[in-house]
Amino acid sequence: SNAVKVSTEMQSSKGFEPVKSVRALATTSAAGTSSVVDNAAATTGGAVGYLQCTSCVGGTLTPKIQHSTDNSTYVDLLTFTAVTPTTAGTAERVSPAGTTPVYRYSRTVWTLPAGTAFFNTALGRRANT
Repeated sequence: SNAVKVSTEMQSSKGFEPVKSVRALATTSAAGTSSVVDNAAATTGGAVGYLQCTSCVGGTLTPKIQHSTDNSTYVDLLTFTAVTPTTAGTAERVSPAGTTPVYRYSRTVWTLPAGTAFFNTALGRRANT
């Protein structure tokens, strides 16, 4: 809780996939919506999403990444597998089929009817095709 600097190192079995954090690693105890990420433009090369949930206690976390053309109306882009207390501590990578367009704005929404969860999400946009 008092960290001033955090560094991480990861290895990928999928190769290099640059991503932007959509929801920072933090604890939540209710349903919610992250801050919006403005990517300046839409892309047409597809996407990849990452979920890391290190703790889920007393409930089921169901997160997804949504996107929007106008920062007003959002639709689901990526849906992650629900996380329960017995599946917490794992990470998931999801990708829509083919070269699904990704709109300019993105955010994370989640449900958590009870309990607490400590998680983050990230979205990688593939180059325009």
